[in-house]
Amino acid sequence: MERPTQGEPIEQAKIARYGTIDWLFRQYKTEKAYTEKVSPRLRPDYGRIMQMLCDTVGKSGRRIGERQIGEVTPRAADKIYEKIINGPALQTASTTGACLTSPPGLLSRLQIA
Repeated sequence: MERPTQGEPIEQAKIARYGTIDWLFRQYKTEKAYTEKVSPRLRPDYGRIMQMLCDTVGKSGRRIGERQIGEVTPRAADKIYEKIINGPALQTASTTGACLTSPPGLLSRLQIA
């Protein structure tokens, strides 16, 4: 896939809309809390977990990442957390002997009030 050159329009679907969970994670990755406190070794893990959260599809059929931050209540965040931790993908991985865990404290910090 080619990157757009200067002056060419960027495909609209690839831009995180302001105030969405996708946007929140994009912003987080530019903050000192991420750039200075998350070691370069752990950043790929954080990125995978954030992508996994954003790509989780709710009952409505929408990706969590497309939702506005205010739409995700503490109860919904708990359900998303449980789905990530106990979901079929993780159970399948554990039955094959693979281990998938989140970086320490990441998921608890991502719960949105």
